[in-house]
Amino acid sequence: MTIEDQIKNLPSQFSWQPSVINKDQLQKSSTAIVAAMGGSHLGAHLYQCWQPKPEMSVHSDFRLPPYFGQPLVMSFSYSGRTAETLSAANEALDKNMPVFIAASDGPLLELAQAKALPHVEIGPKGLIPRLTIGYFFKILADYFGTTTDPIHSQEDKIAEEARKIAENLKDSLPVVMSSNRNYILPLNARAQLSETAHHPVFDLYLPEANHHQMAGIIEGAKKGVNLKVLFFADDEDSPELISSMARLSDFYRQNGVETTVINLAGENRLEKLISAIMMTNYIGLELGRLNNINTSEPSVIEEFKLGAK
Repeated sequence: MTIEDQIKNLPSQFSWQPSVINKDQLQKSSTAIVAAMGGSHLGAHLYQCWQPKPEMSVHSDFRLPPYFGQPLVMSFSYSGRTAETLSAANEALDKNMPVFIAASDGPLLELAQAKALPHVEIGPKGLIPRLTIGYFFKILADYFGTTTDPIHSQEDKIAEEARKIAENLKDSLPVVMSSNRNYILPLNARAQLSETAHHPVFDLYLPEANHHQMAGIIEGAKKGVNLKVLFFADDEDSPELISSMARLSDFYRQNGVETTVINLAGENRLEKLISAIMMTNYIGLELGRLNNINTSEPSVIEEFKLGAK
């Protein structure tokens, strides 16, 4: 399946129903740690933006973070080869903590099978991990017992707008911003533009971006850095945040920094977020084409991971 096909098929992931193997061993806990890296943690961050769970934290590091009680450790890795995620799972098992695994292959899936742990084997093989956001999201929705809203994709419209934005961003250093409430959107943009397009990008979040980073962006533009700011605007953000983002956009333009505003659109909150995610996925795809990137070649990230073995 091509990368473009995977992007087009993203909405279908949200109608997938995960099947938990050894479900009788799944211990419900008052808290949960999602141990995941790279593309495999995006689904958890999307879930936190959609229906925030104070009892769930997302951990992207080796081993386990500080915790209290006996949290469920949810180790997510599409490839099943992620060293940090394996490290967290093994530490949890050493401490007799409950572990739940989701992977498509690799040592992580083998660990779940060997120890009869509750786990989900993600059926579609050979996908790009950063484009599996819906599968991991659905695993969490199933665990927490939440029903997802229906998704209606306007794929053609999204793809066309993304092409125009990508053409404008070529040869620039993009800075992608949203409210903290929608932090998955700049986070996903960082993943897609960096890895699909091999294009440097910054992700920032309002209102904090009104404080430190503003000075660096404006001064950088004055010194000739071709910075362009991409805002994800949401009419469901707080009135204070909406006003702050509008003022910041105007202020950047007054100081010579080009800005583009993408207004979130959809029939429900989840559809808004997924549509915006698809937008950045297509921007990454088109920007990669403009940068003459062959997405079928092994990435430097895989080369780095292999060197760590």
